[in-house]
Amino acid sequence: MAMLNISIPIPTERITYKKDGPDKPRRVYHVEKRYRNALGTPTAKEVAIGKEDPTRPGWMIPNERFTEFYPLPVDAISLTPPQEVLAAGHIALLWQRAEAIGLTKALQQVFPLQAQELLAMAIYMVCEGNVMMNLDLFIRESLLSTRLSLNSQRSSELFAQISEEQRFRFLSSGVLSTKTRNRPWLMM
Repeated sequence: MAMLNISIPIPTERITYKKDGPDKPRRVYHVEKRYRNALGTPTAKEVAIGKEDPTRPGWMIPNERFTEFYPLPVDAISLTPPQEVLAAGHIALLWQRAEAIGLTKALQQVFPLQAQELLAMAIYMVCEGNVMMNLDLFIRESLLSTRLSLNSQRSSELFAQISEEQRFRFLSSGVLSTKTRNRPWLMM
């Protein structure tokens, strides 16, 4: 049975679960009917409709049979990366989104000499985390080296150069407005 490439909330009625093993997500079943067998034991006719989503408690990844019993909810989350990510890669997508939401322009206005380096460090932090130890390797492997040269020492120097006044100007520039804070996909 093929799984659909979405994650949805688990229905609240007529659902049972079965576990395959200790490190596997539970399978989700729809109970078609409950009855007593010839010996009087309670029994149920169940149909597998998917498995629990291990990354989202209370959500499931449905299979093709799910739609026989339930409509697909409107709050389904696609598990397929957007076409832009598949076509260009996550780093190119982050550069594109930074341009689209005005982050690049705001950085250039407030930090005219360091804008590209600060944006590259922000992309590194989104992709790899906050530890700057492997920044130079990330820059080389991601082809950002064609735009700039960065390492952990240079990142420390950059952070030291930023004044408190520049920080306040950037934060008040409006890039981090409620429009993007309330809709995180605009930042992605």
